[in-house]
Amino acid sequence: MSQDPRPVPEHGTRIGLGCALLILSPPIGAALALLQNANIEDAWVRCSGLAPEVANDIADSGQVWLGSLVLRAIGYSLCLPVGIAVGLWICRRRTRVVRVTVACALVLVICALAFWGDYALNNGMTHGFYLPSLCPGGRPPWWPAWLPLRITGHR
Repeated sequence: MSQDPRPVPEHGTRIGLGCALLILSPPIGAALALLQNANIEDAWVRCSGLAPEVANDIADSGQVWLGSLVLRAIGYSLCLPVGIAVGLWICRRRTRVVRVTVACALVLVICALAFWGDYALNNGMTHGFYLPSLCPGGRPPWWPAWLPLRITGHR
């Protein structure tokens, strides 16, 4: 008896991947959104020298309110399925290991770019309360000089 050389369809794998994306995307997006809010508030506190509550009240920019948290969570949640879909499409004629590796790497790159872009655009306090001694030129000391950063909060 001869074996059929045709490959077995991957319908079960695709359904499993779709279910995994639906289950994993929201918590990953929510975790990244919460982490981003904490990063922005931490920059405000460290660069202004104020207590967290005071820095948040003075900033009064809407960058860490509930609406922006929800928008961040949705945006970060989309990074996972987009990265997986694009990675699988780019490597559609490769082996499964290559497709999964490229898709996972692309997810990490997309999440990192989204996280960096969000922080770079929303880190500054809008009323100029950054202290030059703590954040020279409005740039937090931990932020790499070679990465662009919108600087709005320095005096």
